[in-house]
Amino acid sequence: MIDENGIATSFNETPTVLKGKCIMSMDEDENGNVYFALYEFDRKDKSLVNNDEGIAICYANGDIKQFTTSNSGMPFNHVTKVLYDKSEKILWIATDRAGLVRFDLKSSWENYHNENSQMPTSYISDMAFDNNGILYLATRQGLVKVERRK
Repeated sequence: MIDENGIATSFNETPTVLKGKCIMSMDEDENGNVYFALYEFDRKDKSLVNNDEGIAICYANGDIKQFTTSNSGMPFNHVTKVLYDKSEKILWIATDRAGLVRFDLKSSWENYHNENSQMPTSYISDMAFDNNGILYLATRQGLVKVERRK
């Protein structure tokens, strides 16, 4: 972050949940809250699959909170992309093992993967909205189009 005086802050030098993490993706909502996909680059136990990653939210007031499998509805901690949906005011979270997560930013978490939906795989590497608000997922088994319920 660079402040109004041009001074940069390295969050890797702070005692926040961002210390020791790579930021794999980020997006911002209309209130100035920023959502991060985290990757733990300096893992203590390299044998673990579900590392101390997940997502983090940097609220407009500067507070930062991390969400993982241990304190939220996250099904898996390795996140490949986060996208904020301004029309629905929810956060879409792509994972590389547990599919797509829909987080309403209050308390509701939904998880869509190849065992509970028509998703061809639970590996999502990227996602984007088109001009009509339709969500597209890049997966190991091709493109997936996610349309809103009517």
